[in-house]
Amino acid sequence: MRKIQEAYPEIENIEEDFSVLKKDAVELARHVKADGAQKISEASGQARSIYESLKTQGVRELRKAEELAKEKPAQALALAFAGGIIASLLLGRR
Repeated sequence: MRKIQEAYPEIENIEEDFSVLKKDAVELARHVKADGAQKISEASGQARSIYESLKTQGVRELRKAEELAKEKPAQALALAFAGGIIASLLLGRR
């Protein structure tokens, strides 16, 4: 190896460059990992917020449907029947 280094002194420079490149790659990986963790945390928070919003809206709409069924039971029964027929027709085609 010593003979090669004597014949090609730039090999030492290449070895140093590889060492620096390796350190830079490790540092880059750390930054990417940290940024990824931060983005995952942000996305998780947004998903929770959307879930809670949809859950609240769903409960509200369910209460409205219950009130409608109590106020107009015949209409609610007719809508449920029609919905069942439509669902069976759509699912029956498969």
